[in-house]
Amino acid sequence: MTRWSSGSRTLSLPWTPPNVPLFMTRSSRWCRTRRYTQFFITPSCFMPTTTSWSFTTSRWKATTSYTISTGNGANIRGGRHDSAPPVSGFSFEIYRISKNVTHLLPLQRSSDIVISRNLKGKPFMAGKTLSEQIYDELYHDITRQQLRCGQKLTLNMLKERFHVSHTPIREALMRLAENGLVTYYSNCGVTVIEFEERDIQELYQFASEMDALAIQFCSASLNHMPLVLDLQEIIENGNAALAEGDISRWKEFSERFHVIFYRHAQNYYLDQAAARLRARLELLSCMYYKEENVSKINEGHNVIYKLVRDGKYTAAASRMRRHLQTDMAYAMKAYSLYQRQE
Repeated sequence: MTRWSSGSRTLSLPWTPPNVPLFMTRSSRWCRTRRYTQFFITPSCFMPTTTSWSFTTSRWKATTSYTISTGNGANIRGGRHDSAPPVSGFSFEIYRISKNVTHLLPLQRSSDIVISRNLKGKPFMAGKTLSEQIYDELYHDITRQQLRCGQKLTLNMLKERFHVSHTPIREALMRLAENGLVTYYSNCGVTVIEFEERDIQELYQFASEMDALAIQFCSASLNHMPLVLDLQEIIENGNAALAEGDISRWKEFSERFHVIFYRHAQNYYLDQAAARLRARLELLSCMYYKEENVSKINEGHNVIYKLVRDGKYTAAASRMRRHLQTDMAYAMKAYSLYQRQE
């Protein structure tokens, strides 16, 4: 516990930020029905690119607003942000001011967290709960193989990593299980998903039929130009990224290429069924999106686009099936190599 005094009031914090002086200032207007108190933290190393961090209370019993002013001029007020500031290398919590305004209390529910932790040095996010941010971190680590297939995830391990209670971690793990990235065993806990050869075959067979069906549904539209224009934009951006050798950027457009057919198919149940496959497909695709494979994959995208542009939807659906069968072969080979590296 760290305490600072200002006049007759003492401010207590349940944490001690290293080398971060805290300055408490008050306006000249004081009364029992209204007060205006600001707590400024000017961090020299805790938040290197942030110029000030202030909390404002305008009522006797609760905090009504807060402001974070950043080095690039962006301000965050009341949970809405103008731009994500380039903050890196820090971790912090939003605190609520108690009714007597003598100490700050950490928010108790993950749903209360408006801006929470930055665990990887990325710009922090407004409007996401703590469980959503933990989910995003774990999703990224699983699909990029930073958490290996078959690796056990315990609540204590994740609690030590994220420095939070079990509740938001459980919420994040439930979402990961719904997306098929982790498996829950009653006696063993949660583990990252593992694949057998047959699992990969069935996954890509089903995905190929779903994508082909989405293309067929698109053919029922009276005007196919919106789809053609969207595909054209994706293909042009993907080709440009590949020409620059930016595989990571190309991968984003590759994923959008498959998703765009579901958006234009306008079938809720088809989209929901496909959404349940995407996380596992992304995990496998990250294993084989290598330079020697992506040129052939991109060539397949271009062929399918031209068939759709010419109104040959049946041929495009057939080409999509063959395209994903090729992806299946890449995935099976890549996963076999991945297992041998363990």
